[in-house]
Amino acid sequence: MRFKQMGKKLLYASNVSNIAHLEHLLMNSPCSIYIMRPWIPKQWLIRVVGKYSAKLSNLLRTRDGDRTINITNTPMNLGFVQFYAPLRNLFSNSPMTLLETNLVNYFLKMRVKKHVVNKDIVITTRDIFPSFEYSNEKILIAEMRELHRDNIWNRQVAIGGFPFDPTKRNLDISNYRNQFKKIRKNASGLITYSNISKDSFVRNGYSEEKIFVFPLKYPKNFTYNQKVIRSNNILFVGRDDLNKGLDLAVLISKEAGTKLVVVGHYSGSVIDWLRKFKHVEFKGSVNRYQLQHIMLECHAVIAPSIESYGLVVIEALESGCVVVSSKLNGAAATFIQNPNLFCSENLEIDNLLQKLRSAMQSNFNHEYVTEKKDYSTQFANFLEEIQNKNE
Repeated sequence: MRFKQMGKKLLYASNVSNIAHLEHLLMNSPCSIYIMRPWIPKQWLIRVVGKYSAKLSNLLRTRDGDRTINITNTPMNLGFVQFYAPLRNLFSNSPMTLLETNLVNYFLKMRVKKHVVNKDIVITTRDIFPSFEYSNEKILIAEMRELHRDNIWNRQVAIGGFPFDPTKRNLDISNYRNQFKKIRKNASGLITYSNISKDSFVRNGYSEEKIFVFPLKYPKNFTYNQKVIRSNNILFVGRDDLNKGLDLAVLISKEAGTKLVVVGHYSGSVIDWLRKFKHVEFKGSVNRYQLQHIMLECHAVIAPSIESYGLVVIEALESGCVVVSSKLNGAAATFIQNPNLFCSENLEIDNLLQKLRSAMQSNFNHEYVTEKKDYSTQFANFLEEIQNKNE
């Protein structure tokens, strides 16, 4: 399917660190694609430019933390124009934030090398979306990288003495509700990463037919006949958000009699709490290379989280770890057929404990090749349907 009017221009303004699904978007898109995001991996840029140079007319790039605007060519001299501008904390009342918000709308109006940046279609994330100026001539699509905060699966009670401040969360929910109210009123469509995420938005008043499910990342097509297990440790990667399930991981691993390695950035009170458990080894924040090494050293990764996707699950499967998770994790629910994934129906402790024990008995990692779906045609159809409804 093609748009009735050819030559559409699509601006993709995202602050999500993974852009794998953009290749699907470019593959069969009737639009010229403009990208505005915090960073562009050089390898991805080289690959995409080689395949889709005719569709990537200009590259608009943002870098968090920069406070000045610089117009420059890319380091690879590809002839694209890049913009460096901050897009953080758009909802505070500081003068700098107001300037940043104005810059976002300015970028959408100005001309770059005779190309109009005020695109026909704009795809952007939930936190940036309210900064865009609404127009009947422009289709706005929100990219929702989380579950709706008011979904029924949100955990409300911590276990095992886990330090949790519900007051802080309530303030966050209030801000989120205001953002989602604007999205529900002004967004012509939503992009999200899993069916559980889609369901959370439908339950909170967004039309199901206006939501496109676009998995954030697929496991690579690696096959493992057998992984050399160097320890019986299990690994948890996350932060002290209650929905990440650190308290569940600590309690379940203790019950199973296994050592738990904890990676991530946590508050001082959470670190003090972790140090009370003899079976927990706290490593703190690590880089991606260190995380990959730790995954190779561990038998299993436990991810008892409630989230729209969950890249930890994918990274663990790529590393050859068996993974313990639940259907409330979007990535686990998406790739539930993977034999290296031990997926519980829910977050009941007994169910997760049973899955963990089964995973620890599994020394053989089954051969599994991911079947990648081509979302390009479906996404082009999704955009056309949105266009037809907005005419």
